[in-house]
Amino acid sequence: MPRTYLQTDPRLDAVGRKIRERRLALKLSQEQLAERLGIDRVQVYRHENGLHGMDLGTLFQYAEALETDVEALIPKQAGERNERELVRQAKEIFPELSDASLGAIIAMAQRLQALECQAG
Repeated sequence: MPRTYLQTDPRLDAVGRKIRERRLALKLSQEQLAERLGIDRVQVYRHENGLHGMDLGTLFQYAEALETDVEALIPKQAGERNERELVRQAKEIFPELSDASLGAIIAMAQRLQALECQAG
C-alpha cells in the first residue's frame, strides 16, 4: 500500500516553526514544554509540525509557557516583513542582482500583492 502523507496548512506550519524556534531558544525539550502546558509531548510535536490546529486559548498558553507574547508566535505576512530580510532572502535566490535591483523587485512584488488583496 502506498504511503500517504498528511497535507498540512502552511499557516499552521509557520506557527509551529515559531513555537519550535522559541522552545529551542529557551533550550527546552518537547517534553519540558509539554509539562509546562500540561499536555502530552506528542501534542507539542503535532503543533510544532503543523499537524494539528489549535484554538486561540491554546496559543496564549504556548505564549505563556514560552515566556513570550502571542504576537511572537504568529508569523508576519510577506508584506509586513522587514525589507532587509526580504532583500537577504532575494539575494539567496538571485545572487547576481544588486541590492537596488532586488529592492525594486521586492517593491513591485509588494505592490502586486496589495493589488491582489484589493481585488480579492
